[in-house]
Amino acid sequence: MMRVGVVDVSQRDAVLAVRVAAYRQAAEFAWRDDSALAWSDADDDGTVLGIWDAQGRLQSTLRASVFHERGAAEAFLEYRLDAVDLAWPALLFSRAATHPDAARQGLFALMRQAYLSALPATPLQCLLAVVYEGGPRLRAMQDAGYRFTTPSGGWDSEAVARTQPLLAVLPRAQFARALDVASTALLGHGTPVQIDTPAIAAAFSRCC
Repeated sequence: MMRVGVVDVSQRDAVLAVRVAAYRQAAEFAWRDDSALAWSDADDDGTVLGIWDAQGRLQSTLRASVFHERGAAEAFLEYRLDAVDLAWPALLFSRAATHPDAARQGLFALMRQAYLSALPATPLQCLLAVVYEGGPRLRAMQDAGYRFTTPSGGWDSEAVARTQPLLAVLPRAQFARALDVASTALLGHGTPVQIDTPAIAAAFSRCC
């Protein structure tokens, strides 16, 4: 059975390994320094989600951080946010990574189902992420209701973009629809999955 839940600092080595393996394979950007992918204060302050396979191996991970105003969110993402309409508190996603050996297995849809299932129990008003034009997940995000906008500026100190960076925003009014889309995408997955929704919701709310 696969499992989706909250990763703690005791698994920092596994998180780093997945991030490094994924980012070295990325076609949309070139990562500057693998050491910057290590577990950090931002991971402690936010919520790190993980997907484990039936053998207990971490296969995919995503960091979610809560912000209450634009200035702090811009400093964190290193992109200007004046071109998008945001509501606060907002959940910002970063460090999305799936091990290349687990690519194209529907793990992104499973991760989306996990965090979207937890959102109704929180006060979060929108979701925000930086993605890249041509990325493998954009079509699914578009189908889920994310809106994409080109940022008016950026100063990314961690990666060199090979394609156009985009701001992806999902307002709370679209959360339910996005969950339906993610759930539909998983209908033929076939592998039993356990999602620890209460723990994910509690972690999000703690940061609010």
